[in-house]
Amino acid sequence: MFIMAALVASSIASSTTPATPHHPRHTATVDSSGITLVEVQNDRKVPVTVYAQDSWGEATIGVVPPDSTVTIRLRDRFVNRGDVDFFVQPRGQPEQETGYLAVQRGERLGIIVPPR
Repeated sequence: MFIMAALVASSIASSTTPATPHHPRHTATVDSSGITLVEVQNDRKVPVTVYAQDSWGEATIGVVPPDSTVTIRLRDRFVNRGDVDFFVQPRGQPEQETGYLAVQRGERLGIIVPPR
C-alpha cells in the first residue's frame, strides 16, 4: 500500500510544472571550498552527541548513530572566532574531548570515537 501511494505521489509530482525559486539565494551555487567539515566516526554501540566549544560558549553540532560515520558542517561562527574544542558525549558514558584546535575555514577534520 505504501509503495502504491508513493507511485501515485510520484506521478502527480512529475505531471505538474516545476516551481521556480522565488528568492535569488535558491539559484546561487555554494562554493564548497569554504565549508568546514567534521567527519565523526562512531565505533561505539551507542549514539554520540558532538559539541563544538570556543571562547564564547558551546553548541551541539550533531548526533552520530552507533557504528556509523557522519559528516557535519561546522558553522563559520566557530571558525571565525579562533580555536575550537570538540567533544563527544556517548549516551550513558563519560564525554571525551579533542582539546582546542586551530581550525581554518574550509578545512576537513576527522574525529574517531573508539569502541569501549
